[in-house]
Amino acid sequence: MLAETQLELRSQLGLALFSLGRLAEEIGMQPNPVGTLNSLVNGLKDPFLFVVAGEVNAGKSMLLNALFGEEFCRTSALPSTDKIHYFRFGLVQEENELGPNLKEVLLPRRFLQDFHVVDTPGINSVAEGHEAITEQFLPRADAVVFVLPVTNPWGAKSWEFLHHIHEDLGKRVVLVLQQIDLRTEQEVQAIAEHVRVCARKWLGRDIPVLCVSARKALLARTSGVGKTELLQQSAIEELEQEINDILATATGKLDRISNTLHMGNIMLSQLNQCVMEKSGKLTSLGAVLQKVGAIVQEQKSESWETCLVSLKPLDAVLQRICREMPARLNPEMDGWRMALQPATSATGKAAAGIWHQDARAALESHTLAVEKSIRGDLENLWANTKRPISKALGKSAVSSPDLNVDVESLRQDHENLLVNLRSDEIWGQAARLQSEQRRQRLIVSAILAGLGIVAALVGGIGGWWWLLVPGLGLIGLAGWLALRARKLFLKTFPVKLQECCINDAKRVRQMADVALQKWLQRCFQNFSVNFKPLLDRSEQLRTQEQTHLEGIENIRKTLAELDRQLKI
Repeated sequence: MLAETQLELRSQLGLALFSLGRLAEEIGMQPNPVGTLNSLVNGLKDPFLFVVAGEVNAGKSMLLNALFGEEFCRTSALPSTDKIHYFRFGLVQEENELGPNLKEVLLPRRFLQDFHVVDTPGINSVAEGHEAITEQFLPRADAVVFVLPVTNPWGAKSWEFLHHIHEDLGKRVVLVLQQIDLRTEQEVQAIAEHVRVCARKWLGRDIPVLCVSARKALLARTSGVGKTELLQQSAIEELEQEINDILATATGKLDRISNTLHMGNIMLSQLNQCVMEKSGKLTSLGAVLQKVGAIVQEQKSESWETCLVSLKPLDAVLQRICREMPARLNPEMDGWRMALQPATSATGKAAAGIWHQDARAALESHTLAVEKSIRGDLENLWANTKRPISKALGKSAVSSPDLNVDVESLRQDHENLLVNLRSDEIWGQAARLQSEQRRQRLIVSAILAGLGIVAALVGGIGGWWWLLVPGLGLIGLAGWLALRARKLFLKTFPVKLQECCINDAKRVRQMADVALQKWLQRCFQNFSVNFKPLLDRSEQLRTQEQTHLEGIENIRKTLAELDRQLKI
């Protein structure tokens, strides 16, 4: 393929500049370089100008078809090119007369986007003005191919024209001896050597003479039958290599690519600077986040101190409940009936119920206090963080912040706390134990009383007066023991239940502390939703910066590789 390396280089550079422009628009670079980049990209699309000249019926049109692998030039056994044909790309096929000797041909062929092709009449044509018009293209040509027919390469006029192209216009010319399939190999070698001698005579130096068969080359590239053998016989690939060497050193095209590459590097540097400036905004947001985080942490610590203070009234209430518990239980323990009734365990459970009810009321009072306190802390926290957030975002922060303290979750934690104590059975067991001890004492008293009564009766009736005194003594002892048992019961039963109350109070206090810590953590987590715009903006800028830096680095690598290829 002709100019494959240059076209690939140009394509990669155009793609890199397009990516650079798109990245500049994303970043919002000012002034916007997209217009300049588009102009540079359009400048890269300037096609190579490819001119073919030579003798009449030398097979110039056939050679063009072979070189580009498509039959776009009309060929004929008779001289058919009486005008210069200027082939360019067009969406539809069209021919325009640009002058008496010049015809513009527009064709929808992909290769014509990269090459403008000029097919000229023969140098020895009788038509007037052909040489003059041809010379209008030659000064701008990137590659000039001069074709001599192997059947008759001797025309002096052609050599004069070659001398003019080479010496006066300073163009490197590819000299092609065409139609070699019409001669034997030995004849072709002899004619080629003669052409080299003529070239040395007319041009003053040796130039390569390439012998090709355009017909075989075209067959190889259009029919596909025996492609490898036909290409080898046509020797077209050697000609393509020679043309590519000339195009690779086409000063105007290389200078344009080099200058465009230089401009691309300059704009890439400016774009990188723009990204670095925007990175300062990300750094500023980071500082704001750090400041807000410090404010939140400080407020959280203060709020926890407030919560610890709020637990002191709860402690006092729980202690008061424990102190008052005996007085509240005394009415339940009046009378001797409590000594014999197993329902004392129910009394213990009732006492536990009283305790739970009082503890629930104390926890509710505590909940209302901390709710009011923490809500005030969060309002204060928002007042302290709203200003830096608004300043960082360049707009007003959330006008109605979310100050949800989720007090219902704390109430539920407290309810679960009381349920998990399961103290009613413990209180009932303590009550039953005290009742059992009292019952055992009363039974002993009853036995002693019975023995005393029996002794007194026997002594009175039988005349055994000496038994009367011990009998009365036993009765008195039994009475004393019964009174003692009741007194001990009335003293120890409330104490035992009070111990249960104190133990439960300690557990409630510990569990309330844990529940309060968790609840406070939830409150601040819920409050953090107010910082979402700031966090989202920071994350957005961070992602954008990373994407932009990666894009810049990819473009930089591409431009560096293109620069390396240009210097090879």
